[in-house]
Amino acid sequence: MKQIAVAALLGAASTLATVAQADTYEIDSENSIVEFQYKQMGVNMKGNFANLQGTITFDQEAPDAMGAVIELPLDTVDTGTDEADEELIKPEWFDMANHPTATFETSAVSPAGDDDYTVKGVLQIKGETQALEFPVTVQQDDAGRLVFETEFEIDRGDFDVGSGSWSDPSIVSNEVKVKAHIVSK
Repeated sequence: MKQIAVAALLGAASTLATVAQADTYEIDSENSIVEFQYKQMGVNMKGNFANLQGTITFDQEAPDAMGAVIELPLDTVDTGTDEADEELIKPEWFDMANHPTATFETSAVSPAGDDDYTVKGVLQIKGETQALEFPVTVQQDDAGRLVFETEFEIDRGDFDVGSGSWSDPSIVSNEVKVKAHIVSK
């Protein structure tokens, strides 16, 4: 009788551990991208970053167990012009010599609908950190991979991006719209 009780208890603990354990996915850096939009002297500008690295822990049944750690290599920036890409390397912008990556790490995830979640976390760019909260939609693509998509806005001034004469919002707007398409492996 004692052996049956122990076996039942171990079986129940194993089942609970399986239910409570979220799956961890690597980011598919070849198919993931972060795009950004801003205004420079009133003209809409855009660009993107590629080669995202990191992991996402996901369990639709246990949002509390979800999270992500994402690194964005800043030297992958593509604004469409070599001149602008070279400008962004400088200390006034991303200071890539001292801060080669931007990072984001979640602190909480909560459900907001069928495939929608609210993500809270900390974004670090150029040594400056800001708490963010934004919506994320999770879908499965035709290959069965999870795809995480979001759109939100940041203030570049919060990260000291575009300092000195570039800090004037009439030259370059402080508002930067960010759109991410992150695919799991």
